Amino acid sequence: MFSLSDCELAVKAEQVQGVERLGEIASVPNVVPWVRGVINLRGSIVSVVDLRMFLDLEQLSYTPRTRLLSLQYKEMLICLVVDGVSEMLPIPASVIINGNVRQAIPPWAIPMLPGLHCLQTV
Repeated sequence: MFSLSDCELAVKAEQVQGVERLGEIASVPNVVPWVRGVINLRGSIVSVVDLRMFLDLEQLSYTPRTRLLSLQYKEMLICLVVDGVSEMLPIPASVIINGNVRQAIPPWAIPMLPGLHCLQTV
């Protein structure tokens, strides 16, 4: 589970490759603004996407809780800048809100984010 804005989100555990502290990101010229650059992650060059910027959410300064969530989908490895990562746990279907997060995602990006759901907070 990870946080972004006022929402707790989750991805499938088998897609998570790791959680990293935000460090030095090498910028890449001529890319969209939400691609912050690339990092060397255990010998692999990986793109870093600021998920707040990608989803057109309010931009906040990075904090000590800001994390890079590295995800793998098929052959693609990518790091998402998220507000924080809390824990791994089983999530009952009753707390998953279908569709509301995907409405904010451009249609071309939906195949890259399978299993991304906003969770109801109680």
